[in-house]
Amino acid sequence: MATRAAIGMRVGDEIHTIYSHYDGYPSHVGKILQTYYRSIERSEELVYGVGGHIRNFHSDGTVARYGEGDFEISATPCEAIQGYDYLYLFDSEKREWVCFGRNYDLPSKALKRVDIPA
Repeated sequence: MATRAAIGMRVGDEIHTIYSHYDGYPSHVGKILQTYYRSIERSEELVYGVGGHIRNFHSDGTVARYGEGDFEISATPCEAIQGYDYLYLFDSEKREWVCFGRNYDLPSKALKRVDIPA
């Protein structure tokens, strides 16, 4: 079963994300993002890269892409996570990734911050 994630960055008042199909949990994708994609250039490479959506990340940080998908635009993190298990947003000031999941304990299913293991 796939653990789907949206991976993106803020651009002005928008959030641009690309879909990642497999292994989207913080101990896999989160660790790879923190290890290999901590610059603006590398994060843009993921979101705007050629080859469509991300099928999966390999342990060396390379990605397998598929399809003709383009990045999606959302107004808020809550909108960006719709349909996904996790949302990763690049913080360009701190040069780190922030992970969010849905808090299913709340009626609104508000987002909760999820730690990315070191």
